[in-house]
Amino acid sequence: MDQIDFEPPERTTCACCGKPTTRLTRFVTRDGDAFAVYYAKFTEGHADRAAYVMVGLGDWSEDAVAAEARTAFTFCLRPAADEYRLSLIDPDDSPWTTAWLGRGLKPVEARAHPLIQEVYDLSDHMLRSDQPLLAFLDPGAG
Repeated sequence: MDQIDFEPPERTTCACCGKPTTRLTRFVTRDGDAFAVYYAKFTEGHADRAAYVMVGLGDWSEDAVAAEARTAFTFCLRPAADEYRLSLIDPDDSPWTTAWLGRGLKPVEARAHPLIQEVYDLSDHMLRSDQPLLAFLDPGAG
């Protein structure tokens, strides 16, 4: 069973519009072992209500070399009618330049990667339990 460690959100100001921006860092364990890390970032009041997410999956041991041991998937989450939509995006179009989460995959690579179902499953878990993310995507739900 996956468990998400909900670190306190980091709050900043958007460089383009001055509106409040939230950044989330989440550590995910599976059966007590490190499984994934994800970052999420979103800004209140942007015309495009999107949360940008980067998920790193792979080996989290201390001696692991991120670029070799982990893979990073980048995507946007958006509300749509009675659901949320996940769109894979190019890592260069995400707010992160970190390689710590692993080598970032282009959307075509991500769709074909054997871990893509883990990404979809984790995004479902996020959308059930990550309260700041849910409050942003569906402000009327709280």
